[in-house]
Amino acid sequence: MRDGPRALSPLAGRTQQAGAPIACEPEGSAGARAKGIPVVEDAAQAIGATAQGRPAGSMGAIGCFSFFPSKNLGALGDAGLVVTQDAARAAKLKAMRAHGAVVKYHHDFVGGNFRLDAMQAAVLNVKAKHLDEWTRQRRANAAHYHAAFAERGCVKRGDVVLPPNDARHSYNQFVICAKQRDALKAHLQEDEIQTEIYYPVPFHLQKCFADLGYHRGDLPVAEQAASESLAIPVAPGTTAAQLDFVVESIDAFYR
Repeated sequence: MRDGPRALSPLAGRTQQAGAPIACEPEGSAGARAKGIPVVEDAAQAIGATAQGRPAGSMGAIGCFSFFPSKNLGALGDAGLVVTQDAARAAKLKAMRAHGAVVKYHHDFVGGNFRLDAMQAAVLNVKAKHLDEWTRQRRANAAHYHAAFAERGCVKRGDVVLPPNDARHSYNQFVICAKQRDALKAHLQEDEIQTEIYYPVPFHLQKCFADLGYHRGDLPVAEQAASESLAIPVAPGTTAAQLDFVVESIDAFYR
């Protein structure tokens, strides 16, 4: 924008799907605060995670959560939540979700129809009671992976790189970086192990951003992550035997 940014939006995850929070001071950096720029915290994947004792979603002027069905706390369809400790911002957000109306049929500004469906809210109210236990299970599964991969020597050999074994992490996904990623994915599929590749094309190489003039090789770290990252099963209810089978299959691929 010609007059500079109106808001900053840091991610509350090491990757958009991981669930590991990035610590930042309330309202964001001192520089942003000095310029009156609010920080919008993207905590879409990180519900249940913490950083420096603060829950994800509470470290910016506004925190945003997704309740898409695949999230740690998922509705039956699209849903989300915006949180803030600022009463004026809360009032503005409430009006924005109802076509900019504070009083019904009287529109103070142009908004949208962003109201949460009652059915989605009912599902979330039931599932929210289980979120802490589900998060505990995800963390336990991640710790199990770390021990099992270490026992097999996969990390020491350099076959895979694991996400942090972090008690603050909510592990929306357990994303490894793997050599020969696409061949490994095919191998795991043969063993009936479901995996997922998130964001196989980095943003700077997307067609919609071609006018920015970036080329392959301009952002090598992003390009390497896009070519190596692979999410493996970590959901609550996954048994120790199933986790071990995943590790055994990956180990067998590289031997």
